[in-house]
This record gives sequence, C-alpha cells and structure tokens, in this order.
Amino acid sequence: CAATPPPSETYMRPTASPLDDGAPLRVRWANPKDVDFLVDGNVAMAAETEDKPLDAALVRRGVIAALQDPAKGRYLMAEEADAVVGQLMLTLEWSDWRNGWFWWIQSVYVAPHARRRGVYRALDRFVRRAAEADAEVCGVRLYVERDNVSAQQTYRALGMQADARDAFGWAARSVAFRAAAYVQLAEIMVASEDWDEAGRYARLAIESDRYSVPAWQLLAV
Repeated sequence: CAATPPPSETYMRPTASPLDDGAPLRVRWANPKDVDFLVDGNVAMAAETEDKPLDAALVRRGVIAALQDPAKGRYLMAEEADAVVGQLMLTLEWSDWRNGWFWWIQSVYVAPHARRRGVYRALDRFVRRAAEADAEVCGVRLYVERDNVSAQQTYRALGMQADARDAFGWAARSVAFRAAAYVQLAEIMVASEDWDEAGRYARLAIESDRYSVPAWQLLAV
C-alpha cells in the first residue's frame, strides 16, 4: 500500500545531455549506507537554497529515523558509475477527498558535478512509475521553497505546470525574485494560450523590473 512504498527496485536511464559521458543512471531506494550522503546533501541544500545552516548531528538523527520508519519518509538515490550523485525524499499525505495517498517530493539534492545531466529527471520518472503502479496513490506533488526559482524552473521543464505555477506564485511574493517569477508565470500562460493572463503577468514583471527584456518580449507577443 502507499503507506509502505513499493519494495526496492532499480531503474536504468541513460543521461541525455550535452554533458553526458555515456554513463547510465541507476535509481534505487535508499539504505543505511546512504546516511552520510543524505546528511551532507540536506545540509548543502539548505545552505544553497535558503542560506540556512543546519545542525548536521540533528539532521543525521532525522535521516536515520526516516530510514528506520518508512511512514516518516522514503529516500531515493541516484547513482552514476556506482557513486551516489543525487537524492530525493518522499513523504505521505492522506487525502480523504480522494481516498488515497499523495506522495510529496522534497529534500531534492544533486551533487554539483552531476547537475544538468538528467539526474533529477531520472528520480522524478522513477517516482511516477512507482506511483502509477500503486492503486492507493492518488497523486504526486512537490514541495519547493518559494525563493528557489532554479528548482521551480526544473519542475516546469518536466511538465509539472500546475506545481510550477503555484511555486512561482509564492516566489513572486519575494521582492528579489518577483520579476523573474512573473516572467515564468507569463510563459506558462503563453504555453496554455491564456493570452490575457500572459499579458497581465508580463506587465507585473515590468512593474517589478522595467528593464526585464523577457517581459517586454512576452508583452509584444
């Protein structure tokens, strides 16, 4: 059932990128040997995305607790040439409206040297294949910090338009990211052929940054 995600399995996917060196990616469920990478990944992710220092000892206890109790969360690991290069955590939310479980994607981290090489795409595809195989899973959602525009763009590129739209909406509340977020929202509306909303978001982007070339280009369209 969804409260106990599917047993460990592997998914082989060649990376598809100009940076590809031909090595395949292997995605698997985490095991106790992954604790060090998960702790380091969580600490690095918090520093990169939120400029927040984490207590590594506390994080280690949290990771171990999740590994020992899948109800708290379940980790996926991505490997390249037998070396771990990425991680993703799934947490569960019961929906009484749908009589099923939502899987929430969070705690995503990819080692810097392995970025833009399809690592997150492979993790995401594994999650969706596992969710589709479980009749009790009613959907997959993602959690992303409102200021993490880079992650929001990645999710949008994977076709997660609804989640990306919500995430960019949160990002727009932050002055530092407002113009960029409105541009992304405008582009989503263009892709949906909602021209009125596309124009509205483009104008909002220009109000936030009158030198935003992408916003002016979208408004012209």
